[in-house]
Amino acid sequence: MKFVLDNSAEIRVQGYDGGAIRLALPRQLAGDLPYDAESGLATAATSCLLGRHFVDPSWPPADFATLTAEHLAALLAHEPEVVLLGTGSRLRFPPPEVLQPLQAAGIGFEVMDTPAACRTFNILAGEERLVIAALLPADA
Repeated sequence: MKFVLDNSAEIRVQGYDGGAIRLALPRQLAGDLPYDAESGLATAATSCLLGRHFVDPSWPPADFATLTAEHLAALLAHEPEVVLLGTGSRLRFPPPEVLQPLQAAGIGFEVMDTPAACRTFNILAGEERLVIAALLPADA
């Protein structure tokens, strides 16, 4: 008999390698992402947003250097409890003014490298938390 954790999140991060994020998700949520129907995995190689039931591969910042307060303010429309900001292959803290929209709205946030943000997303999504992972790709 096999026991499987019942996870209400439709999206899980399966892996992170060389800046590409492999996502286990239903085909209808993959949108324009490259999708392998056999494995059920999509691959995001650019900045993206993840929620329990959505993926947005068109999140605008190309990298850490181009991240702005407006990019984070746009996340408020999803009404998250917590935002995980993955800053690429290494941990870097944005200037306080970039984080200000989340602070002003009283939204919890954590800044970490993108692999750590992916792992943390899986845990919080599995706990049915209203989490958004804002993931930047690996540094060039």
